[in-house]
Amino acid sequence: MAGWSAVELWTVDDVAQILRRATRWAEPGYDLPCQLPDRLLYGQGIPGRAWQTADPVWASNLHADPDAAQQTTDWGPLRAALAVPVPSGSAILAVLTCYSDTVETPDDTRTAIMTGVSAHIGEFLARRRAERLAAELDQSRDEYIALVGHGLRTPLTSVQAYTEVMLDNPDTTEDQRSVLQVMRRNTEALRGIVMKLLDVSGMRSGHIDLNTQPMDLAIVVHEAVDAARTASTATAAIEANTPPTAPLHADPQRLRQVVDELLANALTWASPGSTVGIDLSTDPHTATLFDMFFRSETARHGGIPGTGLGLTIARAIVEQHGGTIIVSEPDKAATTFTVRLPTDPPAKAGSRPTAT
Repeated sequence: MAGWSAVELWTVDDVAQILRRATRWAEPGYDLPCQLPDRLLYGQGIPGRAWQTADPVWASNLHADPDAAQQTTDWGPLRAALAVPVPSGSAILAVLTCYSDTVETPDDTRTAIMTGVSAHIGEFLARRRAERLAAELDQSRDEYIALVGHGLRTPLTSVQAYTEVMLDNPDTTEDQRSVLQVMRRNTEALRGIVMKLLDVSGMRSGHIDLNTQPMDLAIVVHEAVDAARTASTATAAIEANTPPTAPLHADPQRLRQVVDELLANALTWASPGSTVGIDLSTDPHTATLFDMFFRSETARHGGIPGTGLGLTIARAIVEQHGGTIIVSEPDKAATTFTVRLPTDPPAKAGSRPTAT
């Protein structure tokens, strides 16, 4: 590797504040000494010195170098070393240490080459760390959502039950009945939020199975649009543009939920007199649903309430179908949600190729 006889990668343990050897490589016949430690303290050894200084460190003669002596006194055939910190911004994530079988003179060119290599390693480590953190945050969020949902459902059920009992009591006065009706409406609203929280948790964790079957997405879209036109009090119009049929293998009830949530979100934010449009298109591999609405400056800054759980549920349902949902703002007036779904049924163990 670039003329080196052996290479080590040491990663920084931020909690223990030590270096841990993550991996090693050596040319045949140039294995690293077996008594080399697999952990080094901050500033200890050649890798530890590079971590401490955040600069490349050369050991021209391992047998005479004081830092090298902190690692081992028996370097075998190895004679020189270069340790290069692996950065991510201002942080040091690891140290790349290269060994040679000849006594070396510090070389700016080789230092520059290995510094470039370490920069690429740093990008990889930072990306892997971010992905791991994102996965951990997702898991924590799902656990928190489930905990909150289950924790709230039981007391809400009790409040609802006692409210109904008091409303059914003939001795309840009209003033008391008015207050109880407000309590009933609010507890029903809270229960709806709790059920959505549990739905999100179940969908994301895979505990809620899809009832997939051959279906026509065009029928689902038109049924959702008809229901929205009947139930909505918004002054925005709804237009649907679909092919005669849009067959796919999916859960019709869950996809109806997706369309309902997108329509509800659009109608909530659409300004009076605007149009909410749904366009559905298909090809042999995917069905693509566009939900676009126009909103005014007043709507954007009017503080319209909402929990955002509906869109979270829609995303979980779409992703469990193997699809994607994205939102974009092509200009200042329009917002478009795009849902892409595979038309074929999902295969076992992820064997179905991804549609593009």
